[in-house]
Amino acid sequence: MTGLSRLYVTQAAHTSMVQHVELSGSTEAVGLLSGKGETASACHPLGNLVGEGAFAAHPYDQYLAERAIARAGAVLLAIYHSHPEGGLRMSSTDRGFAKRRNAVQIIVATRQGRVSGIRAFALRGAREAPIPLIVVADTSVPGSVLSALDIPDEEGKCKMSIPHVQQLS
Repeated sequence: MTGLSRLYVTQAAHTSMVQHVELSGSTEAVGLLSGKGETASACHPLGNLVGEGAFAAHPYDQYLAERAIARAGAVLLAIYHSHPEGGLRMSSTDRGFAKRRNAVQIIVATRQGRVSGIRAFALRGAREAPIPLIVVADTSVPGSVLSALDIPDEEGKCKMSIPHVQQLS
């Protein structure tokens, strides 16, 4: 269960995640996002041992990624994986994997090899709750936002915003 109520992702980490997912094609992509506080500033793509329809992160890739995270003085903030030609909901298998690590879960849906949506979830007990995933231009510029993806409205439904730069108040 993660205590984060939102996740900031730097443009560079977001771009790396999207590129990894799109290069994976019909094979599910899996990777880690790391950083400090609420801001993920590094993307760590992992190999998928399973192939189409499922994922199992390559253990050595995961070891190297977690070692790099520790050496950078960062922490694991999120685990992402793709749903090629799929949706943005967590499956029961996804929820089972999510219970093993205290990290935000990110689902990246694709259509015809291109990212069609991204949604972040935090586990709250046995259930997942969508949380805002906010792409920031630069971690050294507090409040500078490129886009806010899947920000839940007051009814808990998610909406997409058009990418733009704005100042958070």
